[in-house]
Amino acid sequence: MRRFIILFPIALMACVSLKEYKAKTAELEELAESNKSAKKEIKDIQKENKGLLDTIAKRTARANVQSKALKERLAANHVKAQIKSAEIAGLTIRKPDEDLEWAAERWATFTSRDTNSAKNMGWLTPSEQKIYYYLNLARLNPRGFCNKYLIPKLSTWDSTNVYLLTLIDYMYEMKPRNAVVPDRKQYDNAKCHATTSGTLGYVGHDRQSKTCKSGFSGECCSYGLSDPPEIVLQLLIDDGVTSLGHRYICLGWYEVCGIAMAPHKGYGTNVVMDFR
Repeated sequence: MRRFIILFPIALMACVSLKEYKAKTAELEELAESNKSAKKEIKDIQKENKGLLDTIAKRTARANVQSKALKERLAANHVKAQIKSAEIAGLTIRKPDEDLEWAAERWATFTSRDTNSAKNMGWLTPSEQKIYYYLNLARLNPRGFCNKYLIPKLSTWDSTNVYLLTLIDYMYEMKPRNAVVPDRKQYDNAKCHATTSGTLGYVGHDRQSKTCKSGFSGECCSYGLSDPPEIVLQLLIDDGVTSLGHRYICLGWYEVCGIAMAPHKGYGTNVVMDFR
């Protein structure tokens, strides 16, 4: 008698607990949310990148236009220059007299025309008096100052230096400014800051002593120079300062100024100029 063995298929099932099932479900949901967040982040980055590329393209196009216009203006004034648009892109270039009516009003209001406005101020040192003189010379006769002190630098500097070239362009275009008059209060404030900065070897505008006041509308600080014309040129050219802030302050519509020089621990000399 034959025996037959019948094999029945057996389904093997993996069993998990309810707790494990919920944990896995939560993990999957978390992964899905993470994936969604990552996709959004990638999309935001792509959008930001496109905006950045658009900004760079616009800035480059603007720099090309600015450099071409600058070169043409300088050429019209018989100044030959090679201008690299990439270097002009980051500079804050302003027109000297956006509002001619307002400029004329300032000129009529601020009536000082004396380059030697500091000559009789006994509380100033001879060097400080000379800084006033060269600053006022630049303000009262910008074109003449350019021809005497800036144009010669083109032969000794790199003629592609955009800081020097934009200054020449600015001063050729600007209307004369009034001479700034020495002000004792502004001088005392500037002197205190120059002295304290020099003792500490500090560089910057923040007062390092509670005894030093700051009642200025604009301030320029120079380091490492003691020759008055070179101090003024340093601040006007503003080499390496993309905002050109010192230039615009020195040639701005201010009526009084305090200029103080003091020894400096790190640079040998520092000068503080407080305008108001």
